[in-house]
Amino acid sequence: MRVLIAGGGIGGLALAIALRRRGLEARVFERAPQYLVCGAAQTLWPNGVHALRELGLDERVVRRGWPLNQTIIRTPRGRVLSRTNIARVARRADAPAVCIRRAALQRALIEATPREVVTSGVTCAGFEDESEGVTLRFENGKRVEGDVLVGADGLKSVVRGQMLGTRPPRRIGHTLWRCIVPFADAGLRAGHGFETWSRGVRFGAIQVDEGHAYWYAAINTRRGQHRDDARSADHALLMERFGAWHEPIPALLKATRGLPIIRTDIVDRRPLRSWWRGRVALLGDAAHPMTPDLGQGACQAIEDAVALADCLARTGEVRPGLAAYERRRWRRAASMARQSFRMARLSQLSDPVLCWARDVATRATPQALIERALHKNISAARLTEG
Repeated sequence: MRVLIAGGGIGGLALAIALRRRGLEARVFERAPQYLVCGAAQTLWPNGVHALRELGLDERVVRRGWPLNQTIIRTPRGRVLSRTNIARVARRADAPAVCIRRAALQRALIEATPREVVTSGVTCAGFEDESEGVTLRFENGKRVEGDVLVGADGLKSVVRGQMLGTRPPRRIGHTLWRCIVPFADAGLRAGHGFETWSRGVRFGAIQVDEGHAYWYAAINTRRGQHRDDARSADHALLMERFGAWHEPIPALLKATRGLPIIRTDIVDRRPLRSWWRGRVALLGDAAHPMTPDLGQGACQAIEDAVALADCLARTGEVRPGLAAYERRRWRRAASMARQSFRMARLSQLSDPVLCWARDVATRATPQALIERALHKNISAARLTEG
């Protein structure tokens, strides 16, 4: 069975590795002319580490990140609303929680993928799904044939667009600023992360490796509000909004001066019920893009990859394999997407009364209850049979 993969991000590369481990042929087609590793940071919860374990990559990836042991939610003045012992939950889940630079995760996947598997610099233009096979077309006029096509081409997936139409994603209502800074200048405790909530704004930070920390700031915005702003003004805006908040937030922003800040309007899509048609299936953000509030985007894409490879290998047939993949994955991915959306709305509340009620409820929630709910989400998912 020959599987064509449109998109060479985390999900696409993980699928290629998983398929080859199952004895199936995989070809990855990536539009970037060079395989650049970019982005900010990523949380790999124990469920994501378990999925990497199925690929034989968990130890390699964990070594490149930093363990997350505790998270704290605070008010801008530093009052603690909640503490969660992540290390304890991770021990129960039998895998660590790890924060890692996205570039480091992608590099580990690239290193595990033979060069001949990946073709870069080609942009998917569409596909032809026929009874005997599927053909992937590119903008340069070239075509390639296979038995299965997997759209792993992200939020603006061309494969998804042809399958389901090109509706725009749902805008959540806030903009996210992100940056990676030297850990020595960040004022963070090793292995500790925090998030600070106010009215329509929040700030968080976490360590991603021995020498670096990652921070993010979210501000409720109107559609396109900052689209034409000079990027050089981002630092001044963030200092104005967050410079008087508790430490180490001012220290993190001071350490950012002169560094590139990534700015993104946060969007998602409502969960799909069906992920495949004919010989074509979706994976990762092409199937279930979610907000970053649970840190599950990459974890769910890797889980998809392991499950899809297992289903195709076990059935040995295209349509039964894709149907089994959908049954195995859609409920869990949809649940993560819905929870992430609800968390985005909760943490970005702006009404003073609702914010007060949120903070009171957060302080009153027993930590044992929080840890049980977290454990349910981050425990290993059923990705393979046997």
